[in-house]
Amino acid sequence: MVPAAPILVLLGLTLRAVWFFTPAGYPDADEAVFGLMALHIQQGREYPLYCWGAHYAGTAVSYLAALGYSLIGMGVPALKGATLPFVAGYLGATYGIARLLFDARSALVALAVAAVPPATALTLSVKATGGYPETLCFGSLVLLLAFRLPASAQSAHDLRRHLALLGLAGGFGLYVLPLVTPYLVVAGWFLYRHHRPALSGGNVAWLAAAGLAGVSPMLVYNLQHSGATVLRLGSRVLNVSRADAAGAVDNPAMVVAWLGQYMAGLPEHLASVVRNVGPLLDLDGAAG
Repeated sequence: MVPAAPILVLLGLTLRAVWFFTPAGYPDADEAVFGLMALHIQQGREYPLYCWGAHYAGTAVSYLAALGYSLIGMGVPALKGATLPFVAGYLGATYGIARLLFDARSALVALAVAAVPPATALTLSVKATGGYPETLCFGSLVLLLAFRLPASAQSAHDLRRHLALLGLAGGFGLYVLPLVTPYLVVAGWFLYRHHRPALSGGNVAWLAAAGLAGVSPMLVYNLQHSGATVLRLGSRVLNVSRADAAGAVDNPAMVVAWLGQYMAGLPEHLASVVRNVGPLLDLDGAAG
């Protein structure tokens, strides 16, 4: 990093720490649930993988908050402060991506915008609800690792280590919140378009194995709870209630009807995605 970059990262973290104590940054009811889970973790009463009753939203932030409770006591600084490592990762990855695709000056501008965002983005970036800061962090890391592949892989060992890190970041981000999926799609498309030889032979096995390791908490949870995450997220996608989704397990006709309604609107949705996102997927500048 150039000297200004660490200052901007520190500025971004300090701004968020101050934001914790404003009305907009104070914990809401959802964050209180993650704070209670952190308390249970600290007390050794239970070790949840997902938000109570939701079957999604990974609890990494609660484990960090539990550590904070042990160090400085239970309260807003410990709970909201648990988001700051993810913010730091997001800011660093944002700088790295912009530096790789453009130049140092553009990277500083990108970092400044990420470090000092509008109020809504600032609030969401420190939400301790198992999703927003983690998605920004792991999604950005996935893109950075994918785009840096040519520069970092000086040997077969380096390539496999790099792919393993990519798989681990992507898998763990997917466990925490599936909102990371668009990042994974872009990174996968970029690797397919520009670095197919790097995915040949045993290399892709390192990527896949690390991805499975990262997403393993989701797999374990769903084996224990009969695919509850899949049902919950499916109900969100199909816009049905959790009760209806649970009942649909024994009513295949209901599932077929929901899928029919969803598929009817899918072509228009995909066309919109292609129009807005398609030009970004080529990423020729990163290949150079």
